Amino acid sequence: MDTQKRSIVASSVKVALYGATALMTSLAAHNALAQTADEAATLNENEEVIEVRGIRGALANAAELKRESNTFMDSITASDANALPDLSVAEALSRVPGVTVTKFDIGANGGDFPSAEGSGNLIRGLGLIRSELNGRDAFTADGGRALDWSSIPPQMIEGVDVYKNQSADLIEGGIGGSINLRTIEPFDRDGRFGVISIDGTYSDLRKETSPTFSAVFGDRWKTDSGEFGLVGSFSHSELKSLFNGYQSGAINPVPVGSVAGDKYFDVDVEDFVGDLIPTAGQTVGIINGFQLRATEVDRKRSNVYLAGQWQSNDDSVKATVKYIRVDNKVFDLERTTEWQDGGGAYAQTTSDSNIIVSDVRLRPFTSSGVPRCGNGATGDDPANFCSQLIPINGGLFEEGVISSNESGWFGAPGAQIGNLGIGRATDSQTDDISINIEWQVDDQWSVEFDAHRTTSSQEYREQWIGSTTHLDFRSRPNLDSPEIEFFYNDGFTFNQGNIVDAGNNVVPSAAPTSTSDPAGYFMGYAADTFRDGDGKATAVKVDLTYDFNPDGDDWFQSVQFGVRRAEREQIYQNAGLNWQGVSQAWDGNGIARFNAFDSEVHQAYDFSDFQRGGVVVGANTSMVFVHPDLLRNPDLFYDFLATEPDLNNGGENNDQYTPSYSPFSNGTDTRRDAQYREQYTDAQTANVNEVTTNLYARFDFAQDFDNGMYVQGNFGVRYVKMETDSIGSYQYNQFGADEQQVGRPPEIEAIDNIRDFLPETAAYLDQASTDRSLGLNKDYYLPSFNVKLHLDDEWLVRFGLSRGLTLPDIGSYSASQNIGAVTSIQFPEIEEGDPDPIGALGANVSRLVINGGNPNLQATEATNLDLALEWYGDGGNYFSLAFFNKQIKDIVQTGAIAQVDAINLDGKEVPIYYSGAMNQSDAKVNGFEVSGQYFFDNLPGLWSNLGVQANYTKLNVDADSPDRSLDADGDGIPDGFDGIVRITTLNGIIGQSENFANLVGIYQDDKLEVRIAYQYRDEYLNSYVTFITGNPNIQDDNFSLDASVKYHITDNLQVSLQGTNLTDELQTSKDILNGGGETFQRSSFMFDRRFQFGVQYTF
Repeated sequence: MDTQKRSIVASSVKVALYGATALMTSLAAHNALAQTADEAATLNENEEVIEVRGIRGALANAAELKRESNTFMDSITASDANALPDLSVAEALSRVPGVTVTKFDIGANGGDFPSAEGSGNLIRGLGLIRSELNGRDAFTADGGRALDWSSIPPQMIEGVDVYKNQSADLIEGGIGGSINLRTIEPFDRDGRFGVISIDGTYSDLRKETSPTFSAVFGDRWKTDSGEFGLVGSFSHSELKSLFNGYQSGAINPVPVGSVAGDKYFDVDVEDFVGDLIPTAGQTVGIINGFQLRATEVDRKRSNVYLAGQWQSNDDSVKATVKYIRVDNKVFDLERTTEWQDGGGAYAQTTSDSNIIVSDVRLRPFTSSGVPRCGNGATGDDPANFCSQLIPINGGLFEEGVISSNESGWFGAPGAQIGNLGIGRATDSQTDDISINIEWQVDDQWSVEFDAHRTTSSQEYREQWIGSTTHLDFRSRPNLDSPEIEFFYNDGFTFNQGNIVDAGNNVVPSAAPTSTSDPAGYFMGYAADTFRDGDGKATAVKVDLTYDFNPDGDDWFQSVQFGVRRAEREQIYQNAGLNWQGVSQAWDGNGIARFNAFDSEVHQAYDFSDFQRGGVVVGANTSMVFVHPDLLRNPDLFYDFLATEPDLNNGGENNDQYTPSYSPFSNGTDTRRDAQYREQYTDAQTANVNEVTTNLYARFDFAQDFDNGMYVQGNFGVRYVKMETDSIGSYQYNQFGADEQQVGRPPEIEAIDNIRDFLPETAAYLDQASTDRSLGLNKDYYLPSFNVKLHLDDEWLVRFGLSRGLTLPDIGSYSASQNIGAVTSIQFPEIEEGDPDPIGALGANVSRLVINGGNPNLQATEATNLDLALEWYGDGGNYFSLAFFNKQIKDIVQTGAIAQVDAINLDGKEVPIYYSGAMNQSDAKVNGFEVSGQYFFDNLPGLWSNLGVQANYTKLNVDADSPDRSLDADGDGIPDGFDGIVRITTLNGIIGQSENFANLVGIYQDDKLEVRIAYQYRDEYLNSYVTFITGNPNIQDDNFSLDASVKYHITDNLQVSLQGTNLTDELQTSKDILNGGGETFQRSSFMFDRRFQFGVQYTF
């Protein structure tokens, strides 16, 4: 019939390249309506064929897939994914309209810890995305549901489809959209084929080259038993990268001139120089911190892929078996030099024990109010902490010298500078085996059977070790051109009475000669965290399709219906962060200097090339850090702690680490055994089992109209039954023991502990932990409707309406919870010099707080509406204008808080709150996308080889801002100032930009392929509250420029040169200071420029 004929006539592109030929043909045939042999013969005779290759062929293929799709969909294919130096599928997907790649994780610490490669994707700004591998469940065992696309190499893909709306046959789970990675199959090629590629990637900040190797081989052959095909691939990729981040502290409002009795000592007028001198009584803004963060990234990724196919001689049955294994190992070595005053006092004279500023230059600045933490706010509700806004009217710190005379503990004047070394090791594996059988029973019935088994595991280890010194420094905290100069105070020397030097290497305290001298550093603190995840998923589905009348003109063409059952088991364990002092004067053990250890465990790191130079200036550009071997292999560090005489106080059974850092315990829970093997408590373990049952029916329709138009579409409904079971424990956080102090008078002993004042609360929290198993069953009905109205052979209008859902991260369903009390205890002021012990005046319990998982979480649901006008020309040219609207409800927010109960304890009603993941907010997202590509075949000569590809997305968001929270960062630890949502009028979804665009210029002839790609992303909200400053953080807009050049020496041999981040743009962020929308700089990150040279041989 004419409808079917037009659908295929429009596909006047024959692609002849690795990665596209059979894929386009098979999918176009699958999505088009059936056609008779005579019609096909006529078509083959009359069809105008345009031969295209390489980049252009891949883009033409993607345009055809978009045109033939049953709903709103965009694609990239194998050649397109490898046409630019994208190191992973996550980066390659950023070329798709409406899709963005994220280098910064979203959340409390997201802006502080980016990744060297793109680590995730957003579709139209939303992260509620379903990830699929060949149309099946795919995930990383990190407690979430999505696959870490950065772990997938482009070398193994045949194509990636991005679905932006739903049809009934698509598996639910992606409100933002679904991303389906398709791997190569033997029948995608005409015969025997192979591809061997060798690449080297040079990272210019790291100044190192990393290798990549990949090979693909396949063949197909016919026998009396049918046709067989095999394909196998292997790839190994490495990356050595470096990124540098400068981060500014918060603004601290400081009054100018002495104010008697003020908790804060004030700076004086004489401390300022330059054109802007404040007067006494004005308030100026002093920047109370900085961070210089240099992070080396070493990544090794390997994958093995095997696929086999068989097809009967009459083409009625086809079976496909696939096996995929991906191994990904990443080690981050971070070195951060930092000073964070944390809201401390600024001293006016050297007799005041605190921060000293001098030679300060100000720039004009006024603010209606900036939070000043530690300003004497009272009350046991941390939401009041740092909430007082102080106006600034005297200017803002532009440059100056900062020091400190706080030398009581250490004997070393100068600001306390921390040099933190962090080692982060991630080891993940994913295995997937699948079978698919397609059976064309007769002219009308077809059956498809599909089953797969996926296993995924991830191991994460993180070790901190900090060295500490005291320095004066001159600072110019400007993100565009920051500058810091370090120098030691003339009076620097450690207090000999607070030094531990018990080993064979006894070194008297002496002033260091430079910042690279270990004599000026001690090992101050350490921390560690670790987590493990193991996931298993099994799914089986059967789909049946019935063609009502293959040769007729009925409206209804076919009906498709099916059933699916999926089971997933996830065990996720997270031990949390264990931070303790290693050698600190205040913990009674004294300080242990690096130059006095019996073994050398330090290394100087030079910051002179930080952000390509000019940031750390002067004679002192090197800082002393712990040796990286102790971060790469923490067991060496634990051995060092046990054997170094300056740190081992002679205790037994590892008691020598108490009260300093211990790898074996955090003081409450056992973390490791004697062989350093990690241990988890029941409360740190989430064991979740999930069963999903699906039924669906989808009707396809099509019809010609007398005016030359024709329509195609589908409607249907998908039924989802979710059954979730979680096993965990409920634990009580007890008060500390009321230990009897020898020699303390009985009347004082009776009032020296919180248990003495709150006996009922103490008894409540002394209950034993209990095991529990919780379940949740829920049914969902998801209707969908999609229609394409073909105005003629080139223009069509597409409309889609559907209901969708996204389930919460599977780790959020954990049944493990703990409950603790928020209390305060009041002590009288002690007169100076009074040695007599004194008891407390009283204590109060304000609330009980439950932290942990939430087995009662509901799915986030959305109504999706899309409308598009699309044009398709010859040779892959197309244009699309699409409008979209999403109404989203029950968005899950981590760190939300709500009262869930109350209990009478110690004479009062005490509210019980839950803090964790909750369905708490709704959102509306709407906007439009413009995309297209055009090849200038009508131009003369070389100009006919040019082409352009472009897309632009505009978003509007109306979303609820979270309430003030007692645990806004979701770590289960009662928050200080860093966990409070200070601004509750933010209107936006985290991670969502309003504008983003891609523009690609293309040149291709018989030998040469050139592609230059520009990418832009608007600013977006990165977190409601950041860890360091406590303010909401916005990632500024940024752009990048990438390029690719490929030259075909012969038909089989190709060389390539590709570059990314060519403009070397800084990626900056800013904090929101108050409800009025005032902002201030936060961070500036510089990433490697990467240059990749490769050779590829095909046959």
